[in-house]
Formats: sequence, C-alpha cells, structure tokens
Amino acid sequence: GRPIAQGSFGAVHVVRSSSGEKMALKVPKPTARIAMVREASFLSRVQGHDNVVKFHGVVEDLRGPCLLMQLYQPRDFHALLVNRAPLSVAEIRFFGRQLVAGLSHIHEAGIRHCDLKPENVLVDAGMQLKITDLGLAEESSVLSKRTAGTPGYWAPEVLEGKLHTDKIDVFSLGVIFHQMFSKKRLSITDG
Repeated sequence: GRPIAQGSFGAVHVVRSSSGEKMALKVPKPTARIAMVREASFLSRVQGHDNVVKFHGVVEDLRGPCLLMQLYQPRDFHALLVNRAPLSVAEIRFFGRQLVAGLSHIHEAGIRHCDLKPENVLVDAGMQLKITDLGLAEESSVLSKRTAGTPGYWAPEVLEGKLHTDKIDVFSLGVIFHQMFSKKRLSITDG
C-alpha cells in the first residue's frame, strides 16, 4: 500500500505480522541500503527503553534490508504540537521528561541522533513518546563536521561547520521545548 511516511532514506509502510499485528516497515531507497543497515545496528543498541521506538529486527526482501518496528498511530509529536501547543506546564513537564529520558538513553548507548525533531518522535495510545529515525545517527565517539538533519533544529556549531558532539542533540531538544511553550519553531535567523 501507500507509505504512511517518507524520508530521505526510504518510506514507512504498514504491514501485518504473522500473528496479524500491524507493524511499521521502513523500506530503503536503493541508494540507502548501507544506511539502513547502520540504522538497524543503532536501533538494536537502544532497545529496552520506554521512550525509544521498539525495533523488531531486519527483514530482507528484494528492496534490501527493511526495518520492522512497532507501529504507533495515528500521529507523531509534531502533529500533537500543531493541534495542542502551546502546552500547559504540566504537559511540558510530562513530555519533556520523556524526551530527556529517551535522548539520555540514546547518548548512553554511544549514539548521537543528529536529527531530533518532533516529526521523529512518535506518540503511542498512552501518550508515551518514542524517539525514532536513527537514519542520520553517528557514533558519539566520533567528532563530526557533517551537516545533516533539519536546519531549524541545527545547533550553531553544525550551522558553522565546526566539530560537534552529542550537545547538538541537546540544542535540538531545546528547540522542541521552545515549540512546546510557543507552538512555533525557532528560525535559524532568530539571533
């Protein structure tokens, strides 16, 4: 069927498992097969945390390695913010703790997300946030000058092409907090 999400590395489709459960299958573009294998490796390292997407493994098909993950519908955190922001202080505390916990877990696993934004955070039926999409992630141990991710969430060091660390994810998290308070995204030209 039609994809429910599209990204630079591929598309996400709804599939049914052998038990009949609906799941999400991330299918790579032909040029992104190696990136998909890297993402699978990163996802497997961050499993077991309530605020990280549940990864069920790699499914090989003619299109290459596909990632089988838990399906969280109907929305991502961006859709929730569009409909409800500015959030109350209690909601910001509730969601903020989850974002910090999930990102801390990813960093403790030695991974830098590099594209943290509301569109890459899923919301389950119980309002639990799940950080997803490690397609642009890097090893934390590697200092990088790579310019990747979404410009409105870039830390100044990314924008300036300087070496950066996991702190770039913390900056992106700050932008998300700003959105929770105000509904609008900071512009990279906003002082």
